[in-house]
Amino acid sequence: MEVRVMSLATVTTIGFEELLKHDNTSLFEFITLPDGYDKDTLINRILLRSGEFEVVYANPYFMRDVVTTFFKSYYRTFEKWIKVYTANYDPLENYNRTEEWTDKADNTTTSGIISGGNTKNSVSAYDSSTFQPSDNVESHSNSNQTDVLDGLTKHTGHLFGNIGVTTSQQMAQEEYKIALFNIYEQIADLFIKEFCIPVY
Repeated sequence: MEVRVMSLATVTTIGFEELLKHDNTSLFEFITLPDGYDKDTLINRILLRSGEFEVVYANPYFMRDVVTTFFKSYYRTFEKWIKVYTANYDPLENYNRTEEWTDKADNTTTSGIISGGNTKNSVSAYDSSTFQPSDNVESHSNSNQTDVLDGLTKHTGHLFGNIGVTTSQQMAQEEYKIALFNIYEQIADLFIKEFCIPVY
């Protein structure tokens, strides 16, 4: 009777990965990453960091499935990380404010001329012995004028720089700490915590 013994190397991350390669698959075949990540860099970093550690699951195909689920569950977290990681900012500024506002002028003026009176025809009626105007016409005229002046004025303002809470040297030191943050290392740490038994 032939007894097959699986090499102990196959219960490590790199061992599983090599085993799955013979079946034309990978622990990371079905993972999805947000835009901005280099998938090959991340996989290589995970394998380099966790490759020699024993894994918590004995079945490489089950391991592949839970790795896929792991990346799905952390998708939003990784998306937030990459947005912050790639954000543009000036490291020596701690104040950046943009304002936009609109002024509206509403000026209304009204002017009017009112005139009126009686207009009489000076021709006497032909059938009267005394002067009688032939017409008695009363007329009035009104004139009103309204002027409306509407105007919109837009303003924008951009305030930025150091407001003095911290010095430029302190901000430079904090930027140095941020620069040491490696997003691929952080994900590799999560992977090791989730799937490996690290023995150094």
